[in-house]
Amino acid sequence: MNILGNINKIYLGGIKPEFYWELITEINIYLNQYKLKQDWQAIAIFPQRSLDVENLTNYQQELVNSGRIKQIYLDEISSGSIGMGLIELIVSQENQASGIVQNL
Repeated sequence: MNILGNINKIYLGGIKPEFYWELITEINIYLNQYKLKQDWQAIAIFPQRSLDVENLTNYQQELVNSGRIKQIYLDEISSGSIGMGLIELIVSQENQASGIVQNL
């Protein structure tokens, strides 16, 4: 499965009603450009669940329910976990990366 976040498209969401429409647009542009033959998944990262869009359209909810769009809430990941460490690595400054890697 190709995770679209692996191509330097990491979406940090906030309360923005059009967030999922913009994400879906970026996904479609990427799919059109690269013509993927394998399955894909996009990841939306939110600092906390309350910052996610509350009311999704049926189409948006279908993409979430199918697993095409995976939602991650940082405040629900245990501190010190490998998952949180990887997220810290992704968003860190280059000069901080080696220290984070050593702690993983």
